[in-house]
Amino acid sequence: MFMKLIWLIPLLPFLGAFTNGIIGRKKFSKSTVSAIANGTVLISFILMILAVYQLAGLPAEARNINIKLFDWINVGNAHLSNGLLGVFNIAWEFKLDPLSSVMGLIVTGVGFVIHIYSIGYMWDDEYSYARYFAYLNLFMGSMLILVLGGNYLLMFIGWEGVGLCSYLLIGYYFDKKFCADAGKKAFITNRVGDLGFVIGLMFIFVAFGSLNFDQVASRITEVYAAGFNFAGWHLSGVTLFNIIGVSLFVGATGKSAQIPLYVWLPDAMAGPTPVSALIHAATMVTSGLYMIARTSGIYSGAPVALMVVGLVGAATAFLAATIGMAQNDIKKVLAYSTVSQLGYMFMGMAAAAYWAGIFHVMTHAFFKGCLFLGSGSIIHAMHHAYHKTHNHDKDPQDMRNMGGLRKIMPRTYWTFLAATLAISGIPLFSGFFSKDEILWKTAEQAIVYGHKIYWLYWALGAVAAGITAFYMFRLVFLTFFGEFKGTDEEKEALHESPGTMTWPLIILGTLSVIGGYLGFPHLLGQYLGHIPNVLEKWLEPVMVHPQLIHAVGHASEGVEFLFMFISIAIAVTGIFFAWLFYMKKPELPAKFTAMFHGAWETVYNKYYVDEVYDAVFITGMKNFGYLLWSFDVWVVDGIVNGARNFTIIISEASRLYDQWIVDGLVNIVGKTVEGIGFVFRKVQTGYIQTYAFMMVAGFILLISYYIFR
Repeated sequence: MFMKLIWLIPLLPFLGAFTNGIIGRKKFSKSTVSAIANGTVLISFILMILAVYQLAGLPAEARNINIKLFDWINVGNAHLSNGLLGVFNIAWEFKLDPLSSVMGLIVTGVGFVIHIYSIGYMWDDEYSYARYFAYLNLFMGSMLILVLGGNYLLMFIGWEGVGLCSYLLIGYYFDKKFCADAGKKAFITNRVGDLGFVIGLMFIFVAFGSLNFDQVASRITEVYAAGFNFAGWHLSGVTLFNIIGVSLFVGATGKSAQIPLYVWLPDAMAGPTPVSALIHAATMVTSGLYMIARTSGIYSGAPVALMVVGLVGAATAFLAATIGMAQNDIKKVLAYSTVSQLGYMFMGMAAAAYWAGIFHVMTHAFFKGCLFLGSGSIIHAMHHAYHKTHNHDKDPQDMRNMGGLRKIMPRTYWTFLAATLAISGIPLFSGFFSKDEILWKTAEQAIVYGHKIYWLYWALGAVAAGITAFYMFRLVFLTFFGEFKGTDEEKEALHESPGTMTWPLIILGTLSVIGGYLGFPHLLGQYLGHIPNVLEKWLEPVMVHPQLIHAVGHASEGVEFLFMFISIAIAVTGIFFAWLFYMKKPELPAKFTAMFHGAWETVYNKYYVDEVYDAVFITGMKNFGYLLWSFDVWVVDGIVNGARNFTIIISEASRLYDQWIVDGLVNIVGKTVEGIGFVFRKVQTGYIQTYAFMMVAGFILLISYYIFR
């Protein structure tokens, strides 16, 4: 029953967005707006739980439910020069299977917690409270269409929907230029990636004859073996799958903030903090991971595409981690942390351990959601203190203005610490299980299968893990330990956040501790009472395509234990250096930055990537546009205007010739005739005496001529 109602899960947030956006802005109180926005998401979450519960009751091979509402696009047969390809019939349908169920629970569950948190955080906001929740509900509905849609085109509708909503939410404070610019940056950057996504979808349709997930999955082995003829070229199955994989990954680099399209995500901090948590923790940025997991059958037969995914993911994890350790804005640190963690997820995908990538998506939703909401709690308290003491020039997000908050904000501190231990990869916390699994699966590709390039991925990921532990505990030590950096009046004004903000922190903090046990590693599980890896077993029917990968093999337990201890040692080392630099010897950071001033400035300024992009793409495109404008004005318009002026000159000369020569001769003849006529008209009077006089006068003149000749 509940499985058949999954279409209601994305519909309800849309209804909430419509109600608050159209009516609530003028008619409803804040309490009513909150009830509508949170109620619709809560019902979606409950429906998702009940539907997944029913799905779990089915046999593993039957856990694939498709609910078709209506035919959406029915164009008919699609042809190319090589004959019939398929029928372009796109249905508006929703899909519930192990993968979409995990993503749906993450989106609705964490999304609901963030909605609750938003009540306390946005209550005193000077902008439109109803507009904020309308955007938030709209975002939730779009994200649920993305993860529950039954075909690639419906996924793309949700994909574009969250892109639009990110623009609205990041630019929520639209009258502030940097917020509006950040929204536009996110929107435009994602459009660049979407071009690759669309190209990938085109190749999927022409190769498989369908965009339906099940139909594509059913033909993977067939298409891989047969290849495809395209524009006179025969593409082997592996070549075709590599083209599709790389094209789709271009889209993922935009939505999931990977090199080179990651630049929008740090600027997304311009939006309200709950928006940062929603976008960066469990929803929009994980879209690319979900897309690759959903297309795992194709990626399993695309080794080049997987290598590209791994290289970009590992490089992004390392690059973003180094930037994060030099930032002073608490939200910027977490933003670059998100970029880095997304790189880890793609490393898991590249190692064909798709379930491990989704596992880290889940644990990341817990601990990063907690971290962002915790930072919002801190910012909320700092902003209140500055407002109360009229110190409006201070930045409430700068960690250098904080310190000593653990006693003032204990609930925020303990939940934040739990999430920090999780993201640092400390054993028994959720992040340890998922991050260690990814690093191990990456190393296993090199050890067992001989793919040496994966050693590079593992090394970059391992170093990034150590840096992550360092900058996250740097954040904790600067924020919660030591003495408060402000005045006594500001310190007295500080207080713990209200329950609507701290209870979501407690929920996510608890999940940051226990959430990882759903993916308990086999190696440890067999020694601890045969604890099962629930998540891997749940996702296995959706993601395993052994006929396209390599022969399945495993490294020895000793090697796996060794790499597990290496991961733990790396995390502990990062924490130790953070303690040494910011607790034991706080003078070391200044000495270190002075010693490596140039390198530190480069990292602090984010490797000047934004400046390069601005010079090349923004200023460069403006200059190129000016060049085209100049060419149009001086060359194209010059030729047109020159031809026009030449025509005018010729026309004027023709007019003058016609006026003074042609018309002049005609007028002279006319005037001559007119003059002669005038003379003769004077003679021809019509009187007899005049004619008689003229005859006599003429006769006299004639006689006189002959007489006097």
